[in-house]
Amino acid sequence: LIEETYEEEILGKRTSILDVLESSPSCQLSFADYLRMLPPLRFRQYSISSSPVWNSELVTLTFDILRSPAMSGCGQYVGVASNYLSNLKRGDQITCSVRPSNVRFHPPANTEI
Repeated sequence: LIEETYEEEILGKRTSILDVLESSPSCQLSFADYLRMLPPLRFRQYSISSSPVWNSELVTLTFDILRSPAMSGCGQYVGVASNYLSNLKRGDQITCSVRPSNVRFHPPANTEI
């Protein structure tokens, strides 16, 4: 029963440790311990949405900003990478790597369709 409740209330609703701490103010956890509990961020991959014909020295990315009600019912779920990118200002620079796309990923032969 405890495992089922945990799966429903914590895993199923993607309840974060921060959600648990905010709902249980008597829980004592140091900031260092909290940081150790956080999962590492994963790499984010985006597609370049500009053409080298337009500018061979500059690329643009198109992305959606992830901000939605949290499945846990506590506040909002905010995407880390998309919100970081959306808060950049003109002239800000980021470090990234560019890799060739999958060989099967290409524009259609007939663009008139």
